[in-house]
Formats: sequence, C-alpha cells, structure tokens
Amino acid sequence: MADVWAGLTEVSKDEGCELDFSGVAAFVWWAAQAESAESFVGKVKGALTHYKLVLIELGEVRRFEETDDVSEELHEMVDRARQNENWVLFGTFYIYPHHAA
Repeated sequence: MADVWAGLTEVSKDEGCELDFSGVAAFVWWAAQAESAESFVGKVKGALTHYKLVLIELGEVRRFEETDDVSEELHEMVDRARQNENWVLFGTFYIYPHHAA
C-alpha cells in the first residue's frame, strides 16, 4: 500500500460545477494514496476536473504521518483513503464570500 498524502487547496467553481458551496472560492483538504507528491497532485487535479473545480492554489502537500497534529476530519479522511488506492477524498469547503478589493 502506498503512503497517504494530504494537501490543502484553494478552489473555485468552474462552469457546470454541481458541488453545493456558496461564495467565490473555498479552501479544502484532500487525501489520497500516492507514491510521491507529484502523484498525489496528479490525483487531486484529476478530481478537480471531475468535480469541475478550478485550482487557485495548492499548498501544504505532505506525506501523512501518524504524529501530525491535524483535525479529526483530516484523520478520518486519511483512514478512508487507506481503504482504496483509487479514492481521492475531500473535506469541508471553507468558503469566503467575495474577493478582497
């Protein structure tokens, strides 16, 4: 089994996106099994395309370690990602309503 990687993205909706979040953009964590950071990023970009999301920024990509001090939600995502190498899981969309001027 490959390691589970996690990363934080900033995304916005593309035309046809059916995910239900309001606002112009959101921050969301992703988790997936991957052989490397590059492999993880490729999986996340595939999921973004599938859900019709536009990647604004990708940060904090790292191999998950049991000693990481992360939220309960991210721990649950990592546990689920370990169940299937093809799953790319996302968490809560933390939205912001508008761009700052």
